[in-house]
Amino acid sequence: VGMSLERYGPLGLGPEDRFSQFYDITFDSSMFDLYVSWAFGACLCSPSAADWINPNKFIVARQLTVIDIVPSTGHHMNRGNGWRPGRFPLLRLCRFGGEALPAELARQLAEAAPNAVIDNVYGPTECTVDAAYYRWDPARSMDEAVHGVVPIGVAGPRVGLRVVGADLGEVPVGAEGELLISGPQVTPGYWRNPERTAQSFIRLPGSDEVHYRTGDLVRRVPEGQPIPYLGRMDYQIKISGVRIELGEVEHALRAAAGTDMAVAVGWPPTPSGASGIVAFVALPGADGAEIRRALKARLPQVMVPREVQVIDEMPLNVNGK
Repeated sequence: VGMSLERYGPLGLGPEDRFSQFYDITFDSSMFDLYVSWAFGACLCSPSAADWINPNKFIVARQLTVIDIVPSTGHHMNRGNGWRPGRFPLLRLCRFGGEALPAELARQLAEAAPNAVIDNVYGPTECTVDAAYYRWDPARSMDEAVHGVVPIGVAGPRVGLRVVGADLGEVPVGAEGELLISGPQVTPGYWRNPERTAQSFIRLPGSDEVHYRTGDLVRRVPEGQPIPYLGRMDYQIKISGVRIELGEVEHALRAAAGTDMAVAVGWPPTPSGASGIVAFVALPGADGAEIRRALKARLPQVMVPREVQVIDEMPLNVNGK
């Protein structure tokens, strides 16, 4: 809560504001909705089951000024021009979190809520909701996105971020590695699971401070610059010895299909990686073969999915991811 008060206090949030509660309370991101709204003395607005049919209408009808959503929820809200320019003039703060944020989705919400600050917030549950922040800037953010994904940003107050290689040594500026998080907000470990705790919560040579291994692949940048998100460490595959970033395939897939609801997976798996890639696009009526042909003009042959499956909806978990 203290970190959010430091970040959002300058926006002048107070008793006149109205926060959304679009998360189930079993999802850690709901802590922002609950405790930060109360800390500012704001009103917390919880949608009913009927309201969930059209959350855009709920935002307008309840005159919300602050919303916090996962990008997958944003995709559904933006269907059928749901986020048309200027639709949400009362919004002052819009937060995305919980999963990678496509830059195009952030751009569209920024146009729909022209008076709002757009934040991408990053923080695994093991690190108490928020660990890093990135503020959307229409003038530069599209260029700062890697593979079309908004950066995770810079560390929040009292948060330590370090990018390390396989030997857990810090990589040089410009190199890729795993993101580690340290600071007082890092949890002591997993309940009654010492083996997994020992794997994920480590002490680096010469330091007594505990670092959490996020499993997220990032690039180390100069101090103060936003850290780009490159994908999960386990989201890299090898096909015939060639290392493939599935995030790069998905970036091309989104552009070719004209939708952010697209996923690429290595399939079928092999002892050394995968023998190919299969893609899924949630775009009813689209032509998978045509999308695949478009990908051939964007990607090396080894990265082109062997098939593109068109589905009605992308399956989501209970938190909307």
